[in-house]
This record gives sequence, C-alpha cells and structure tokens, in this order.
Amino acid sequence: MTESAAAPFTAPRESLDEISARAVENLLRAVRFDSQSDETNASIPSSSGQVDLIKDLAGFFHALGLETSIDASSNLIAVIPASPGVSGVPPIALMAHVDTSAGTAAIDRFIEAPEWDGSPLTFPANPPLVVDRERYPHIAGIVGHTVIHGPGKAPFGLDNKAGLCEIATLAELLVKNPQIPHGEIVLGFRPDEEIGRHEAVESLAAALAARGVRLGWTVDGCTPFEINTSNFNAARADVVLKTEPLNLPPCPFAQELTIEIVGVDTHGATACEEGYLNSAVVFARVFERLDLTQGILPVDFDRTTGKETTGRLKVIVFGDEAAVVAEGIKRLLTALELEIRDHRWKGAGFTVLETRSVDLISPENTPAYDDGACAVAVHLSAFLQMSGVSPLLSEESSGNQGYSNPHWVSRTPEGMVVRYRLRDFVPQFLKRRGEDLRRISEHYGGTVTITDQYVDMGPSLQSTPELAALPLKAFEPLQAMTTFKAFECPIRGGTGVDAFTKHGVMIGNIGAGYFFLESAKELTTRELLGLHTAWLVNLVQTIGR
Repeated sequence: MTESAAAPFTAPRESLDEISARAVENLLRAVRFDSQSDETNASIPSSSGQVDLIKDLAGFFHALGLETSIDASSNLIAVIPASPGVSGVPPIALMAHVDTSAGTAAIDRFIEAPEWDGSPLTFPANPPLVVDRERYPHIAGIVGHTVIHGPGKAPFGLDNKAGLCEIATLAELLVKNPQIPHGEIVLGFRPDEEIGRHEAVESLAAALAARGVRLGWTVDGCTPFEINTSNFNAARADVVLKTEPLNLPPCPFAQELTIEIVGVDTHGATACEEGYLNSAVVFARVFERLDLTQGILPVDFDRTTGKETTGRLKVIVFGDEAAVVAEGIKRLLTALELEIRDHRWKGAGFTVLETRSVDLISPENTPAYDDGACAVAVHLSAFLQMSGVSPLLSEESSGNQGYSNPHWVSRTPEGMVVRYRLRDFVPQFLKRRGEDLRRISEHYGGTVTITDQYVDMGPSLQSTPELAALPLKAFEPLQAMTTFKAFECPIRGGTGVDAFTKHGVMIGNIGAGYFFLESAKELTTRELLGLHTAWLVNLVQTIGR
C-alpha cells in the first residue's frame, strides 16, 4: 500500500501483499483451535477451546510488547498505546469474539485457488458441493483473487476469526510502524457470543468504560466493507410436545429405517441468497407428502450433535405383505428425494444408515415406540402452513425482513422439543411471530416458552453517527483497490453489544470480508484479508480528526 494511495492517511511501510500474507498466517493460527461454544454448558467460557485460543492470543500480543490481561470470564484485553506525539485523542475499542458456532471444525491448512477465474471450487470432503460465480453472482467481486476455503465438511470459523485475525494483524502493523498516528486502542476478545452469553462481557464492558472508552467497533460482519449500527430483535421459542406410547397394529411385516438427512448450512443472515435447508423442514415436508395412517410412521427425529441442519430420522414401514412394505419404503425414499434433489449441488443429501426387521406381532418383542416424532411432524406442518407475519422461514427472508426458524429438534424428559429462532427488525412483528407460534402449538397440545435474547442496537446508537461515518471515511483511499464499496446496512443477526451500551460504550460493527457465513463452503481471499486490515489501519487514524 503506497503513501499516495492511502492519503490523507499514513500508510504502513509494508505492501498490501505483505499485509495480506500476515493476515493469512494469523487466520490460520486461529482456525487451528476448536473454539466452539457449547450452549449445554453453563460455565463461562462454555468450552475449553475458547480458553486455549484466548491464552494463545495473549501470548501473541505479549510478544508484541503490549499490555494484556485476562479476566475471570476469559475476556482478553490488549492495549495498543497512543503513537509517539499523539495526545488528546480519545481511546477506542476494537473487538472480536473467539467462539465459533456449533458444528465448526478446526483445520490445519487452507485450500487456495490463486487468481480464481469464477469456475467451480474444489471441496475434497464434499465433492457434490458447487461454488462458482454463475450460481453465486454476489461473489463476482473476488474473481481474480486468491480464494481461501476449507475442505467443505464444515465451517472452519471465519465467524469471527476473520475479524480476529485482522485485528491481530493491525496490532502488528501499528507496533512496527510508530509513524502511524493514532490514540490508545483497546483490543477486546470475548467468549460465548454465539450462544448469547451477554453476562460473559459485563466485566469487559465495565473495563472499557473505566479506561475512558466511549466508542468502538466489533469486527464481526461478513460481507466485505459492510457497516452496521442496527440489528435484529431476537427471541428464542421452545415448543414442548408431550408424547404418548405409539400403538401399532400387529402386522406380520415391518421394517425400521434409520436415515440421516443432511441439509444446507448457512447463517440466517444469508440463508436466502445462499440456499439454507433445514433437516427439520425436510422431515416435515416429507410427511406432508405421505399419509401417516398408511403404514409409514416416523418414530424418532433428532438433530445430530453439532450441526443444526443435519437430522437423524427413524421410520417404521409396516403392512400385511412384504410387497406392501417394499412399496412403502420406495414411497418414503421418493418423498425424501423430491425434497432434496434441488439442493444436492449445495451439499444436501440423505443416507439410509440402517434397515432392520421389527416384530409387531409379539408384544414382548415390539419396540417401545412413542408418538413424539409424529407430533413433531404435525406441529411443523402446521407451522409451515401458518398465516401471519411473512416471510416465514429464514431461507425466504432477506433485507429488512424477519423470519422464524425451527432449527433444533430433540427428545427430552419433558417431551419432544422444537426450538425456534425468532428474528425481526420490527419489535411488534417479533411479538406477533411468537404469538402465532404459540397459537398453533397450543392447538396441538404443545406448550411454548419464549425468551427474549437481544434487541436492536439502533436506538442506542442514534446519537453516535460517527460509528458509520468514520469507517466510510477510512474506506475512501481503498476504493481504487477493489470493486467492492463500503456501505451501511442493518445486521441480520446481532453482535451482543447491549452490555457495552449500558456502560456508555457505543459499539458499531464492521465487516471482515468473507462469504457463506457459518457454512461448509465459507471462504475469503488473501486480498480481502489485507484490504480489511488496511481499512482498520485507516480507521484508527480517523479518531480525533
């Protein structure tokens, strides 16, 4: 990056290629850690991998000569002091979270496609997966870049390790380039953002306020150069469906099939453009195609551990003749194929894991089935046909639209639980989504618990327009280097900043420059990592100007 290209900002001595190379190294260092948060664990942090990554980061910043500290909740603070000769500039914060979503898999190396021409990328762990410019025109801006991705089995953690590595690379550049003018910068790295543990950052928010920080950004966006000062309102709904023993007729022929349904994983923010597919919705639609009274009944359905779009289904097919059962199995598999076929190129599929004969004649040998999976199928079918706030599903929602996503199904001692994410930018619409869900759930004997999760940060940040204006200003010298543009938009998600605004620390959010958020096909480029780091270099120079 040349001095003239960065004017009126002071540029690092390093070239953009060198900055990109350091960012890639720092990203690889981070994604080697499995730092998934665990919503089933009440501890903070909820997983040991987060602690390991925090300790590694602390060592990284300590080696740069920075003041570091880790609090009881494993929040890490590293302080970059004001550059020589700079005084009177207020301190700012730059933050990232160290946890990744459930189902993320650590990797030891990247797969790179130098000077990508837009043709299909290769995902060795998922050969059917197709990612190219034709199917995903929104990534056309990275044609010609060196694309970086994983093997395609699972996300490797760009949320939020892309932002984390860019902040780390920024720290390296500022330490090595004391000529770049900036005030004090407080770097914060928090745990358990993905599972909404806002109590984890109360101490971090208090520490920033005590240091005089009143302004900052999380580097937690996805799309290149996005700037966010508003976000979804969010709630969680747990629908509990009671179960009763399932009394099956004493048929001489019965087969039990165990089937794994693999959907298409993406974040709700990008579900529409990237083609999200939830196994729970596939399950419901399959049994809308089949008549539950005609010898084909679901006897269990559960999300497989660690990946919300993948589910395991057990079905019993029974009848008076072997040919009737064979025909029933054929109908079942045909219904599954009809729901999956248009999504195979995105990585969806299903596999029959086991088929076994079941005795329905001898009561002492008949498995103790219950009607829980049938209840889930009926409930989800009613949900999918529900009238009310639209659009309904995350894969139908974009822009300023909200959604309701039945992302988790499991068997508990209380019964079958279907968990929903409820999201909307309009608080009244969010409330109506919950009311609509309660109405159809209670109609079928279910009970519903709705828990508020986070609110739109927009109203709290209205008095701080610089949270958007300063990143826009910092991007201007970079425009000649990329076809992307900086832009302001609401977050179709949240960044967990409520605790900070309560302490008077106004926190916006900016993008980290990658695509396919929380998806097996997530990717970034060397160039985007370098440009986003350069964006941060400029951003810290805008304070106090």
